[in-house]
Amino acid sequence: MMRAFTKKENGAPAVGNINKFLQCALYDGGLFSGRVPRSLFQHLIIKHLGKNFPDGMAKWRKLNGFKALNDLDHQVIVAVAEVIEELQLKRFVPAITELRFSDMQQILDNIPGTLASLPALSAKTIGLIVAFLLRMQRLTFSEHYEITDKRLVMIGVNISKPAAKHFSARLTPDFPIADAGALSMSIPIAFKPAFVDAVVDIQMARPQMPGESVKAFRKRQDYIASYQGLYVDGGLVENLPLHVFDYEDFPHLRNKRVMQVNPNVLAIGLDPGPDPLDPKFYSNSLFKAYLADLQTKYADDPEGWEVRKKEYEKTVKKHKENVAKLTNPGNPHTPFLATYAPEKTKFGNNFGVLARTLGLIINGALSGGRESLLRTDQERDQYIKMYPYDVGTLDFSANKDLITFMQGRAEDKVREYFGFERKNLGD
Repeated sequence: MMRAFTKKENGAPAVGNINKFLQCALYDGGLFSGRVPRSLFQHLIIKHLGKNFPDGMAKWRKLNGFKALNDLDHQVIVAVAEVIEELQLKRFVPAITELRFSDMQQILDNIPGTLASLPALSAKTIGLIVAFLLRMQRLTFSEHYEITDKRLVMIGVNISKPAAKHFSARLTPDFPIADAGALSMSIPIAFKPAFVDAVVDIQMARPQMPGESVKAFRKRQDYIASYQGLYVDGGLVENLPLHVFDYEDFPHLRNKRVMQVNPNVLAIGLDPGPDPLDPKFYSNSLFKAYLADLQTKYADDPEGWEVRKKEYEKTVKKHKENVAKLTNPGNPHTPFLATYAPEKTKFGNNFGVLARTLGLIINGALSGGRESLLRTDQERDQYIKMYPYDVGTLDFSANKDLITFMQGRAEDKVREYFGFERKNLGD
């Protein structure tokens, strides 16, 4: 059954790991990210579509529910169906109730160019494909962890309590990731609060067990109730959640008297400080003014200030050199840089004015909160600042050149943090 995924065809790398294939599916659905999943995913499509790879990738990425299935290559559909069946056998995917043929026929009647024209696909196979796609839309935190072995945490503020709540495989195993993503980005004014009335942990919600004390039972009930209510963006309270992974690796860090942070965590934050592409930033007067403003933040930490001052004085020269690199005509990011205006705010139409202004206000407020969360030198050391350029708080559809540019910047920042040579851009 899995022959197509365990052998190399036409020199294309084999995709023989079911776990990794599903990671690819999750990645392309917006639930998983990483270069390895992307690479494996591309190898799979190349293997089945050959020279038609670009068109095949475009079709695959448009897969938004079963309505687009008929646009896929027949071999790819069969291969996906085989993987889904194998996943069921290996218990990677919870049992899917087999759809009745009459139900499938009703679905097929509503699909342009019906899948019924593909005789190799049985009603059961089609049912598995449809059910799998629908299942991905309701993937829970526990299922995501079981499949990917990656820990994912999202944060929302329950304004009905009020309290900041973490959503993860440990705390909310039965809550859908898509719903957590929606509530974690519900910025006040821009979006209406998200309402949660679901049971986040089925085990915690079970009836009182024989021998269980009333106190223990009520504690479980209170836990479930604490997650129910109206939610807004978690960044309003925890805009730099460095500590969300402390408990899993180092339970003792939960003791608030121990001012430490999980050493395995590295945070990248968008810092609306001086624009590293604006030549005016490097004038002596402006740079000194920036240092003076920065010094006020270290009024109670003179030693920390001296360290920061030396760091910034050392990097200003490097920044000047990299402005020349970044604006070099041979730079691959010139398309973005050519349209980038450091001193201009792009407002556009009336809605753009409102969105941009609100975004700037929110970003300013969140930036201040982020700095206050860096309480120790260890926390500051595990935080990488990156200038946001044209990315605003309410910009949910940035242009492709900007996204590529920012990804390269982030990668270089991380590589430099660990002492590796930069690959993409200047600092």
